[in-house]
Amino acid sequence: MNEQDNYELVLDSHGLAEQKNAILPNRMLSLQKQMLDSSRYTQLMDQTEYDPDFDYSAVFNDLEMIYLFVHHERDLDKQKNRTKKTKKEYLRELLFFYNQISAVGDLYNFDSTKADLFTLLKQLKPKHIRKYQAWLKEVKLGRVKKRDNDKLVENKENEDKKGTYSVATLSRKTVILKAFFEFLYKRKYISRRLHEALQTSNVHEKDRPNRDLYEAEVLQLLKYFKNNIVEHTIISVLASTGLRVKELCQARICDLSYYEGKLFLEVIGKGNEKREVLIHPKIWERIVTYRSRRRYPSELDGSDKTPLLPDAKGKAYNEKYLSSYISKVINRAPLPFLKARSDRISAHHFRHFFSIYSSQQGASIESISKTLGHKSLATTQIYLQKRLSRMDNAAHTWIDSSFIDDM
Repeated sequence: MNEQDNYELVLDSHGLAEQKNAILPNRMLSLQKQMLDSSRYTQLMDQTEYDPDFDYSAVFNDLEMIYLFVHHERDLDKQKNRTKKTKKEYLRELLFFYNQISAVGDLYNFDSTKADLFTLLKQLKPKHIRKYQAWLKEVKLGRVKKRDNDKLVENKENEDKKGTYSVATLSRKTVILKAFFEFLYKRKYISRRLHEALQTSNVHEKDRPNRDLYEAEVLQLLKYFKNNIVEHTIISVLASTGLRVKELCQARICDLSYYEGKLFLEVIGKGNEKREVLIHPKIWERIVTYRSRRRYPSELDGSDKTPLLPDAKGKAYNEKYLSSYISKVINRAPLPFLKARSDRISAHHFRHFFSIYSSQQGASIESISKTLGHKSLATTQIYLQKRLSRMDNAAHTWIDSSFIDDM
């Protein structure tokens, strides 16, 4: 490729090299949006002719390698490849790393002033990666731990309220970077095993947030929101089905069907895997009331693609908006148990409630895992860890002992 072709992937890419060869923040979002478009993937791959000995280093630049990695198709079935949401997350993480190295490389002992913006990945050494990872553990760019009127505090006088990245976030960042560097090495774009320089960041039990939610707490929430049809219905559906917020947002009337007199909703979960959840009659009544309030019919119709729970404009809820809204209205409720908890209730807590309550009712871990759409039983076991631990407490064997009465 000549220079013009080399930069074709990113329009006006020369204009990105501003201030220490960095991609400035006001250009980052437009760049991310541009690179999220997968239409050029096949075109770029055609240049390789799928030759295992193809010299990626001689043809592509750094941004194109990021693009190729993010859109890399590992399976002939497109539904098994990365979703748009995952691609967006990968792009955000990789462009953040790329900009940090190019803008403030001195923080990681990398002389970015002598590096070309579009080929700096080839100049990275393991020490730079180790120092970047060490910086990630200490930098206060993570989620603000304290809140002021439910708004993130961003001014400098409250800078100390910002927290470092959680172990789970560090683990996610590490996984993405490690996969990316290994991708570059296997394609001989870089000559150093940078992926081996990354330290593992495993999430241990002590690092996991407490998302347990119990029957009494859910009933208190439902009672409090009884006269608010929107909140009451959404919480009812989430608690009784274990749906993810995204799955609820995407649910449509045409996804409902009866089987042996019971109503089921088909949803598409992670990895584009389909599954069905049971809609109890009482929950369906609340959905009908909700839809009636929005002036929508509730007759089952295979051609009706209206959202199961339309927003005020009749459209499907945005996942981030609904998740944020549910968390906000719940945690503003003047309920004693909310004040006693150290964590804020989110929509995801209701998936944990579903697993806990189902287990209490005698459901097996296997059936709970399948209903929640977990790919691994280990994930479901994490949801049930505290309950299973309490059930297995040795002190239960004392129940029939006279020792406690004799104390």
